[in-house]
Amino acid sequence: MIRFRPAMKLAHQLAIFPFLVSLAAAQEPVDTAASPVAGFQEFDCQGSADTVISVPFERSVAFRGNAAAVAPGTSNARSLVITLAGGDPGWNADALAGTHFIRFSNGNAAGRQFPVAGNSGAEIEIEIPEGHPPLNAEAGDPVDIVPFWTPASLFPVATQATLHPSGGLLPGQRGSELFVYPAGPVAPNASPDRVFFLTSTGWFEAAAGIPAADDAVIPPHAVLVIRHPDGADATIFRPAALVNASPSGVVLESRRGDTLDHHLSLSRPLPSTLGELNFLPREFAPSPGLAPAQRRDLLLVFSNAVPTHDPEPAATYFVKGGEWFRVEETGPPVAAAGDSLPAGASFVIRKAPTLNHQTTVWTQDPNL
Repeated sequence: MIRFRPAMKLAHQLAIFPFLVSLAAAQEPVDTAASPVAGFQEFDCQGSADTVISVPFERSVAFRGNAAAVAPGTSNARSLVITLAGGDPGWNADALAGTHFIRFSNGNAAGRQFPVAGNSGAEIEIEIPEGHPPLNAEAGDPVDIVPFWTPASLFPVATQATLHPSGGLLPGQRGSELFVYPAGPVAPNASPDRVFFLTSTGWFEAAAGIPAADDAVIPPHAVLVIRHPDGADATIFRPAALVNASPSGVVLESRRGDTLDHHLSLSRPLPSTLGELNFLPREFAPSPGLAPAQRRDLLLVFSNAVPTHDPEPAATYFVKGGEWFRVEETGPPVAAAGDSLPAGASFVIRKAPTLNHQTTVWTQDPNL
């Protein structure tokens, strides 16, 4: 067992160990894999404050294999059908729709991932969001199909001890809350766009009608916040699951005249440094100079060092001449390639305006 504790106020602890696990589940895959890697991470959730968290782990894959074919779908012009090699895995029709995503783990499309829009036999239907880059996949490419995290799978009501339960559905009965930031692109400094809470009977969303939310989707790379109300005790969040060893991509967007934020977290479950993020210039626009007016894309990193509500990023970085710099409150920016990032670091990529609408895929490789 290997333990890591980065030198940051936010306590992270990761233990990695090999074990044997079956990837089969009811009406789910046929494949098994030996010695995947599992781990856990630890967040100190301070009382009467917000704690920014992430989950750099995945639930057990429902399918691991290859695409036998990738062809246009019939639902609309943006739909594609991926036929799985090996024939019908035995799922009920549309059993994966809205609950699983498919990810290409190698090849030209490595890291691209999409929610499953529908499934029938060996066919998986996806939809390329409007404006996103086309999918450059082909027959033979390896794919994983993975269930999304949900509030109930991250925090089972019967056993979780991280969030203080609410006494009822009314605002005045509210205990701890789980905020989910919008993935983007959104306007700068956007607030979380979904708020969840739990009672003794299950999870609910603080939205019109207070709908049940046990199975609400939490997308990969999500930035989450646990809010403990005033007077509430501190707790610990310890996610534990499988480590994704495959590339995992996110689409970054820029527009003419608009600055756009993308909230996301690292899929790497180990501490790293800023210099290991491996952005290409087309993914993270370099700045021509150090002055504020010369800065292009920015990286804003969250920290839980100071207990507060409505946390703001604690550090701002940019790239010039292939080197990372950190913005200082006073004085010029300083070289920062060696600045540490905790396991599963949460941050905002702030895309500067561009002459024309642009999209690109930034692919994280957890093995780097």
